[in-house]
Amino acid sequence: MLNPRANTLLTLALPPVAALLGPGANLMLGTDKGMLNRPHLLPELDFTGKLARSPAGHATLPAPAALLRMASRNAYAVLGDDFPGMLE
Repeated sequence: MLNPRANTLLTLALPPVAALLGPGANLMLGTDKGMLNRPHLLPELDFTGKLARSPAGHATLPAPAALLRMASRNAYAVLGDDFPGMLE
């Protein structure tokens, strides 16, 4: 589970999102349950995309569709029926 915005507030290392993408990788993106940030998924998607495409990452990865999968379908692949999921 990735939460790069919380990492910035906690002064933790930022995840190398573009480098973590690969065959068989199941990256999940979520909001911060510690309430360091407002729990809105769209800012998480935006920040993660910008981080991944920064000079430390990759110019074109991840694609917007991959970011959306990290915030939706990838969690379902792990949690299955225990996590029906929804976007509000």
